[in-house]
Amino acid sequence: MKTGGIAPEPENRPMPPFHEPDSPSLPDPKACALSRSRFILVPVLLAAMFLLPCGPARAENDWPQPPDPRPRLEDPYIWPVMEARVVQEEQPLRFRQMAEGPDRGMQLAALDSMKRLSGFEEMRWARDSLRRLATDASQSLDVRAAALEVFLRVGGEDATRDTGIIELLDSAPEIVLPLDRAMALHGDERAIEHWMERIARSDRSPILRRSAMEALAHINHRPAETVLMDIVDRLGEPIAVRIAATEALAMFTHAPEFQRLERLAEGEVIERWMAARLLGGGWIAERGPLLERLLADPDAAVAGAAAATLAGSAPERLLVHIELMRNHRSANVRATLVKTLIQNRDPRAPDMLADLLDDRAAMVRRLASRGLAQWAGVRANRESVVDIARSALESESWRTISEGVMLAAMIEERALSDAVATHLGHERIEVRRAVIPALGVIGDDRAAEMLVRHAEGLLERLGRFDVTVATAAQRDRLGDELDLAMQAMGRLGEAAGFDLARRLAAKTYLDYGGQTEFRVSAIWALGFVGASELTLGFVPEPSPEYSRTVNLLQGRLTDESIQEPEREEVRRMAAVSLGRMRARAALPALERYVEQLWIAPEASWAIGQIGGELPEVPMRIIEEDFFINALR
Repeated sequence: MKTGGIAPEPENRPMPPFHEPDSPSLPDPKACALSRSRFILVPVLLAAMFLLPCGPARAENDWPQPPDPRPRLEDPYIWPVMEARVVQEEQPLRFRQMAEGPDRGMQLAALDSMKRLSGFEEMRWARDSLRRLATDASQSLDVRAAALEVFLRVGGEDATRDTGIIELLDSAPEIVLPLDRAMALHGDERAIEHWMERIARSDRSPILRRSAMEALAHINHRPAETVLMDIVDRLGEPIAVRIAATEALAMFTHAPEFQRLERLAEGEVIERWMAARLLGGGWIAERGPLLERLLADPDAAVAGAAAATLAGSAPERLLVHIELMRNHRSANVRATLVKTLIQNRDPRAPDMLADLLDDRAAMVRRLASRGLAQWAGVRANRESVVDIARSALESESWRTISEGVMLAAMIEERALSDAVATHLGHERIEVRRAVIPALGVIGDDRAAEMLVRHAEGLLERLGRFDVTVATAAQRDRLGDELDLAMQAMGRLGEAAGFDLARRLAAKTYLDYGGQTEFRVSAIWALGFVGASELTLGFVPEPSPEYSRTVNLLQGRLTDESIQEPEREEVRRMAAVSLGRMRARAALPALERYVEQLWIAPEASWAIGQIGGELPEVPMRIIEEDFFINALR
């Protein structure tokens, strides 16, 4: 790869979730003159792995944030149920026994559960137990680190001031890093001397030195600035340490001596990048020309850092170079332009962002469409953004069409539903993966019928796959698209998808073409379609369709056949949908599972929705991605 360039984007890569980069990229080590050492890649990789984003401060954007039309199948029931039940009298004893028991796996499981609930005053009973584990050298390192993290959360500022805890600053990185963060957060000055000694010693681990640098910057310890700047200037230091010192200095409230930064700006790539990162604090007029010169640097990382610094310090000067930035080869520079245009409400933003909907970098395209959606949050701007979305939908570029579809969904413009639906059969999967969830937001009964036909076609293609010939990736793409379609039907709540959802919920699709996650989505959709019959909470006289769906979901919930029992994900989602449908007939079935760890939270939530008596719920460690992430 050329210095400072960006990797080409694969044409068939699925659309990733929206993500904004928070800090400029690091310089390409191949372009650095300091890479005379054949071991130079090691510290650079360490820097890339461990540096925290510490970009310049950005102006708060008080515009309305557009909704994300991509489905997540999230429900707000898991942790409220868990939190309401965790403080029963027997729980402290149960957790203490698990945390202090001889089984390392049980200890880690108990500590993980405590970590999720450590914001509650009721968890203070665990402090002594956690402190013993964290300071016990006979325990395994991962148990000690987990116990310390929970102890610091539960104890707050009092925990960092514990005399036994401060002694852990000489321990392994797994222990030291969370302790550094906690002590810096609470402004604990007892650690300052230790941090200063650590950053000055070149024989200490780069990771530990970086942590100390960030802690000193967080508390704005001014005496550290001189030491950090010396490290930045010192050629004998590992690059990872010099970069860490740069990032820490960038967190301070004012910039280092300008003459030293001028010398860095005349150096090699890594030094010019450092200068660009450090020129922003304490803005003075003389720094402007130097930063603008670095904005035109031939290295993309240097230019990206200069753009980010200008955006945080003097956005009005950055926008003077708008033409340079819009055509810049660095995606970071173009992304910074997008955010600066929106944050400063520049009148050139709509036209500029419309052009960037076809940017070769997915990150920039995503920022442009989301920026336009924010622009539409002001009533006077909405019509112009609708026109941009309409033009994008008429484009011949699949990139522009995809972003136009997502823009139409984010601004919830139902007038564009038909134009969006015309791309449901587009040859590019990226477009289809945008159209399907968008129709779930802005579609109508006609869109639901189109989604059903599209899903039927996907199902037919999936069924025709010869598993000995088709690749897993091909099957997964079809299955994921079907998954999206079922989620969109659920969001629409239209009866058009009822029959198909019921068919896919059946167990006959247990191992269909190697991809069955769409069954969980189908059951999730059934809950919404069935719930659309509800008026004010309950169905006075359930229709045959409603009763049939309830019976189907109960069958999935209670399927415990010996030879081939139903998948746990399906059974959990069946409980959720029964609760959403307020299915009183399902109460006896749900009550059977409230004592079973793997389904207790879902069953309890459903019982609460129906109006039954809530039982005590046992703990279960909930995976964060329990619900389907359709864009994984």
